[in-house]
Amino acid sequence: MGKTLQIAGNIQDSAEGSSESTGNFDLGFLGLANQNLSEAVTFQALLSNPYVVAGPFPASVIALRVMSGGPVTLLLTGPGGTDQAVQVSESFLAVAETTPFTALKMAGSASVELLLASSSMVSAGGGTVGGNGKVLIDGSDVTADFLAVKLIAGSNVTLTVVNVGGNERIRIDVPSLTASSILEISDQSERYVTGTTEQVLSESTEDFDLLIVLANVKCTLNALSRQSGGATGTYRVRVGGTLGAADGAIVAQFSTTLAAYALPPVQVVGSPFARPSGRQLVKLTAVSDTAGQRAFARASQIVFSA
Repeated sequence: MGKTLQIAGNIQDSAEGSSESTGNFDLGFLGLANQNLSEAVTFQALLSNPYVVAGPFPASVIALRVMSGGPVTLLLTGPGGTDQAVQVSESFLAVAETTPFTALKMAGSASVELLLASSSMVSAGGGTVGGNGKVLIDGSDVTADFLAVKLIAGSNVTLTVVNVGGNERIRIDVPSLTASSILEISDQSERYVTGTTEQVLSESTEDFDLLIVLANVKCTLNALSRQSGGATGTYRVRVGGTLGAADGAIVAQFSTTLAAYALPPVQVVGSPFARPSGRQLVKLTAVSDTAGQRAFARASQIVFSA
């Protein structure tokens, strides 16, 4: 929790030619001088004449927000007496990382809010503050931008800026997802194909994100099968490809020459493969090795698991 110091005043301008009138506030009692800032310190002031905040201060991040009035000129005095000045307009947040400095002056007629924090406090979080409120991801990042632009939503994640124009926040939404370690597809009907062209017996779209707990999966195919005319039938499970076409990656397959259905059903387990993401087509295909002959399947079960 940072410290907050409220400063109110209305010091009138001095007559022309006379010495400058200033409001001086020594923040040494807050433990800021000659050491790293252990906490961020925020204070507010109503300016009508230059205000000086006495140091010395360590290398710091300085944020000045003009809440009304303005513009305000912010001057930092270095150890050698050199002033660095930046002008801040209304509702603009200027952030500057500096070398150690001896004094900070605000000049203008405005209501302002000033935040002081050590450079080490800001850099400890891994990000870097830019000169206009933008951020860098790390020291190798070459483009500063606002936080809402730097954050990218991954799969099944939504980022929303809330309270736009006010005290903005970024809300991260992740939909409820019932994770599982098994995805099963069953079809009790009898289906067949004819001839030597591989064709689709059945297909469906399946949500592989339900297996999000798994990085890799394997496919197990169980089915009763038979073939006509002494032909050999080949049965394959394919993932992806085009709707209605016998394409996509083959993840399990077997071949038989059975003339009649027989128990137990034929079972084959494919090699592990990287789990697809989102909804994908899953197809059971078949083909006969003999023209005019049929390859039948019924009571098929396709299981994706670890």
